[in-house]
Formats: sequence, structure tokens, C-alpha cells
Amino acid sequence: MLEVLQQINTVPGVMGSLILNDEGCLSWRLFPPLFDASMLEEAASAVADGMIALEGPTGGADLIDFRFRDARVVVKTMPSSYLFLLCGKEVSLQLLSMSLNVAAKRIERLVSSRKDQPDHMVQPSAIQPNATHAATLPVVGRGLGLQVQLMKSTSFTYWDNMLESLAINRFTSVQLSDHFKTGSFKKLKLTNLSTKTSKKFPVRIVKDDSEHMFDGKAVISLAAMESLGMKQGDSVMVEIDLGGGFLGWEGV
Repeated sequence: MLEVLQQINTVPGVMGSLILNDEGCLSWRLFPPLFDASMLEEAASAVADGMIALEGPTGGADLIDFRFRDARVVVKTMPSSYLFLLCGKEVSLQLLSMSLNVAAKRIERLVSSRKDQPDHMVQPSAIQPNATHAATLPVVGRGLGLQVQLMKSTSFTYWDNMLESLAINRFTSVQLSDHFKTGSFKKLKLTNLSTKTSKKFPVRIVKDDSEHMFDGKAVISLAAMESLGMKQGDSVMVEIDLGGGFLGWEGV
């Protein structure tokens, strides 16, 4: 079950996740250390009560999105449990829902088999909020999901922003290469999940990202962002263009 939560937490914008049983009791959780057990139990109880109240007039809801000033709480309902997520306010619900549909099936199989019943809550200190480089990127359609980040406007990138350019870090490059089993690559195809607009871009590798600030990010120029009709924080499906050429991540 922990593996499922780890996968969910790699979706851009997700800060932590937990699973509640149908009585609102915590079964599993994977949150940063700053969230203590009492906070999570209180939130779980409130969510469970709210779900029961909704079942009568609405017949039940598959996905519920609670929006606050600085965060969002997304709840995925399942036959015998609930999946509770704390997210940033800019999280892409479309990208998240696709990942949750896959995760929900795995969770229900584990719950129904009764082979994955924990004796304690899971909150390993080794897993930090920014440690996304330890997990894989979410699979979205034919590609992988990345979060769009606008290239900063500096004296070195001013002209880059006038051109349609794309940069990713080594972690993201390796994840793409492993997923598509292509080795090195020169171009990537980005698809706007909302409008289905697609475009191919030459890709550069961010050489110095020791803090993994760009894990799971597609850092694109203003011109590229406008051509795709996207904004900062949106999610995009990425595929490798097999048109040839060598750039990729090897030796960079």
C-alpha cells in the first residue's frame, strides 16, 4: 500500500496522501513530518462525516475537491475506503484524477484481499516532501505527466523566452528515457491536456539541479507556453519525439 501512496505523491502539486476505511479511521498515510497524527485523524473524521451526508441527496460522489485559500483537499471515494489528498492550490485535477483512477483499483484489490493490513501508520522520516527524485513520474495517456514552469527572465534567458524552447533536468530526462526505452533523445512532444494542442520542442538539460528543484517540471519559454495555451503550474503530457538526433542525458 505504501508503494501506491508514494506513486500518488509524485503527481505535481500533491503534498501528502492517506487512506481511510469506511468508518473514517486511518489505515495508511504518507505525509511530510510536519503533519502530526492528531491533525490527520481530525481531518479524516470530518471527511468521513461529510461523505455520509452526501450519500443521501447525491447518491454518492466519485471525486470531491475542497478548495481553500492556499490549498486543496481532494477525496477519491471507493467501495470500502476513501483516498484523501492534500494538494497545492494549483494542482491539475485532470491529471490527478487520471492517476487516482489507476491507484483506486490497486487500493481496492489490496483492501479486499486483506493481505496488506498494517499494524501502524506509515510516516517514514526518510521520505521528505521534496524527495520526488526517489519516485517515478505519473503515467498520463501515451506519455508521462510533467508540471509546466515558466523559464525565468534574466539577461541570459531573455532571448530564449522569445523562442519556443524547453528544458528538463537529468532526473526527468532519465525517467523519460527509461519509460520509452529510447536512450538519448533530441526533441520532446508536449500536449496540453485541456485543449489537446500538441507541439514538438528541442530540449535542453538543466546541468546543475542538485536540490532537485526541477524534478517533474517542463521548464518552457514564454513563447512555448503561449503556443500551447498554457500557464504556470498547468500539467502537460510529454512524449519523446523519435525523429532522431542525440542530446538526451548521457554525458550532460
